[in-house]
Amino acid sequence: MSLNPNLDRAMEQPDDALAIWFQGTQHTWKDVRAFSARLESILAEKGIGQGQPIGLLCRNNPPLAAALLSAVKTDRPLVMIYTLQSLEAIANDIRKLKLAAVVGLADDWNEQAMAAAQEAGTLGIRCEGSNSLDLSLQPGLEVLGDAHRNSSPSPMSISVLSSGTTGKPKLVQVSSLIFTRALATMSVSDVPGVPVRPNLAFTPISNISGLIQFLGSIARGGCVYLLERFDMERWLTALDACAPDTIIMFSPMIHAFLEKDIPKERFGGLRAVFGGAGPLPPEVQKAFEERYGIPIYWGYGCTEIAGTAASWSPSLAKQFGDSKIGSAGRAINGVELRIVDPESGSEVPAGETGLLEARVELLGPEWIRTTDLAAIDEDGFLFLRGRADQAINRGGFKILPEKIAVAAEEHPAIREAVAFGIHDARLGEVPIVAVQPFEDQQLEGPDVIAFLRSKLAAYAVPVRALVMQEIPRTGALKPDLQKLKGLAQEA
Repeated sequence: MSLNPNLDRAMEQPDDALAIWFQGTQHTWKDVRAFSARLESILAEKGIGQGQPIGLLCRNNPPLAAALLSAVKTDRPLVMIYTLQSLEAIANDIRKLKLAAVVGLADDWNEQAMAAAQEAGTLGIRCEGSNSLDLSLQPGLEVLGDAHRNSSPSPMSISVLSSGTTGKPKLVQVSSLIFTRALATMSVSDVPGVPVRPNLAFTPISNISGLIQFLGSIARGGCVYLLERFDMERWLTALDACAPDTIIMFSPMIHAFLEKDIPKERFGGLRAVFGGAGPLPPEVQKAFEERYGIPIYWGYGCTEIAGTAASWSPSLAKQFGDSKIGSAGRAINGVELRIVDPESGSEVPAGETGLLEARVELLGPEWIRTTDLAAIDEDGFLFLRGRADQAINRGGFKILPEKIAVAAEEHPAIREAVAFGIHDARLGEVPIVAVQPFEDQQLEGPDVIAFLRSKLAAYAVPVRALVMQEIPRTGALKPDLQKLKGLAQEA
C-alpha cells in the first residue's frame, strides 16, 4: 500500500541523488537506503514483522528523518512520539503506546525512557548521532517482549499528535488518502512543467505540518533541506542553498525579519510566502509585503481535516486587494466551511462568530467540528476569532492551559493554579499562570517558573507567574479569566 505515488517516485532516484541536506552535510539516497536496510534487518532478526507498527522519538535530523522514509518505503506503520515535551511525558508515551520497537537518538534513551520501554516490552534502537546514519540496538533493550511476538500486521499509516483544534490533542492516523489530500494542497502554487526546488523543513516532523513540509518537499522536489528548528541565520543560509521560489512562513518569523530589518537580497528569488498556524496582523503583513515585495498568502488548516481548509491565492488577492486582509482566505476546492452556534449547532448568519466546522469531500459527508471561534463574511472569507477551549497559540505551538495548571499544582506549596494566554505582538499569545498558595506557604513567581521548567516543554513554560492570595472568580465561582488577563497585562 503506497502512501503517495509522487513520494514513491521521488524515493526511486539514483543512489548519488541528494536526499537530505543538514547543517552542511548532504546525505544521498544511497545513504538513506542503507540505513533503511539496516533498520529492517534489525527488526526482522528480532521477529518484528513488516506490518508491525514501530515508534519514532522524532527530531528534525537525518537519522530520524531516514527512519521515517524507511517506514514509508517499506509500508511499515509508524507512530511519531513527540519529543518537545518533558522527559516524564515522553516516557509515559512509550509506556502507554506499547510498541514493538522505538527508534531514537542515543541521548533520548535516558533512564526514564529505558524504564518505560522495559515495562512495555519494547525493543530499543539507537541512532548514534544527530547527523549520523549509524544505528544499533540500545543496550538493555535488546529483547522483544512476548506480547509483541506474532502480532497481526496493520495497514500503512503515520500516527501524529494533533494540535487540539477539534478537542484534546490525540494521535491521528495520517493515511495515504489524507496525505494525498494534504500534498495536493501544498502543490497549488506549482507551475506545470517547471521543476519544484527542494524546500526547507523546519517545524517538528512529529506533527502534521512538519510531516507534510518534510515529505511534501521530497515528493515534489526530490529532496529536503532539514533544520532542527527555526534559527534565522541558518534559515537564511538554507534559503540561499535551496533557492525555492515559494516557501512556508509563520507569524513569529515574519515579525522577526521585520524587527531585524533583514535586507531584501537575503530572500533571493522568492515569489510568494504561504503561511498559517495562527493569525497574522494586517499591519505586519502590509509591512512585510511593502518592504520585500513578496506577497503573503495566509491560510487555515488542521490535522483532522487533512491539511489546508481555507487559503488566499494570487487570484483572490488580485480581486479583493486589501479589503479582506486579516482573513485566512476562502475555502479551497473540495472543502466546505460553516459557522455554527456552540449550543444549538445551527448555522449562524454571515459575519457572526461561532464554532468553525468543515466538510472535506475526500474524507466523507460528515461535518468536522473544531474548537476554533470564527466568522465567515458575505463573500465567503474566513476570519478566525480565537479558541473556544482557551488553548494558547504561541507562535504556532498550541498549548492547553489545563496542562500548565495541572503541572503547577504538583508543587507542594500551590493550592490552585489557572493558566491562560495573553496577547503578544511577536508570538500571537504567550502563557501566564496564576497560582494561589496554601495559607501557610510563601511563594515567589520565579520559583513557580523554575518548577514548571522541569515539568513542561520549553514552549509551554509560562512567561510569568502571578502569585495571588486568592484567585478572582465569577458569580458561578469559576476563575475570572478576563480579570486575570487584565492583571497580567498590567503586571
